[in-house]
Amino acid sequence: MDFTEGGVVVMNGAKTSLVSKVKEKQDQDLILLELKATVHKQKVMAFEQEGDSVLRYQGRLCVPRVDELQERIMEIAHSSIYSIHSGSTKMYRNLREIYWWNSMKKGIDEFVAKYLNCQQGVMRFDKKRKLSTPYIRPYRISKRIGTVAYELELPLELVAVHPVFHISILKKCI
Repeated sequence: MDFTEGGVVVMNGAKTSLVSKVKEKQDQDLILLELKATVHKQKVMAFEQEGDSVLRYQGRLCVPRVDELQERIMEIAHSSIYSIHSGSTKMYRNLREIYWWNSMKKGIDEFVAKYLNCQQGVMRFDKKRKLSTPYIRPYRISKRIGTVAYELELPLELVAVHPVFHISILKKCI
């Protein structure tokens, strides 16, 4: 800990440990090894290798796909006491400042989708106000409302979604 002008700066030991692990394990990932070779021949400009032979993409540390390092980085970022279980976009923006790996955004999206807390409060409709594709599956109709609407029994994960749907929306999901 460092006290500076009445504030406290906390050094994150887990982050420092992960950065050193990432640097150690880069030589175990075949794709990163190929990239290192092309960088050495100066064929790739977006990637760079510093004196310590660590591969970086636009200044960000390249994370190898070994020993589940990518998953550990996401887990630490997601479960940090300073995190509020942010959505995938926020988590991606935070992690991309330091790290890079192939299909990073997709991996973070899939990781965050596993956690119910991250999905709460998220709009579950697309721009046309239709039920988004990941949530389309068979739901039991609890009652008919008028001639053109139905109330569905939705699971707890969709508690924020109003359970009454117009027949036109439901027909598109059949």
